[in-house]
Amino acid sequence: MDIKIVKYDESYAAKVADMWNHSRDGWGGANTVDTEESILHRERNSTNIHTFLALEGEKVVGYCGFSEYRDDEGALYIPLLNVRDDYHGKKIGKRLLLTALEEAISLKWPRLDLYTWPGNTKAAPLYKKC
Repeated sequence: MDIKIVKYDESYAAKVADMWNHSRDGWGGANTVDTEESILHRERNSTNIHTFLALEGEKVVGYCGFSEYRDDEGALYIPLLNVRDDYHGKKIGKRLLLTALEEAISLKWPRLDLYTWPGNTKAAPLYKKC
């Protein structure tokens, strides 16, 4: 499997929508359907400094954004990290997370935080390792 990490730009909006639509079960079975237009709107209004995507060929299979943490001066945080359910266990989340960390370091931010809910037992070990 050849996975490439790229920065989001608007040309990926439809493919990001497809990724979210294929990720609904992992987020509790949400009943909304994302579209290219909804992703364009969401990303244009996002506070993300950067958003990274994991691509397999032309397919978006992962997403990781990072923003300035408004509640703690001098810190960045990752508000959203996602890998399509059918791509779990392939180290894509780790690659996205480490890419965000490398970018935070290159931008000279002293800290990058990531929060999750206690029941997120699949992802917590990854977060701890990184």
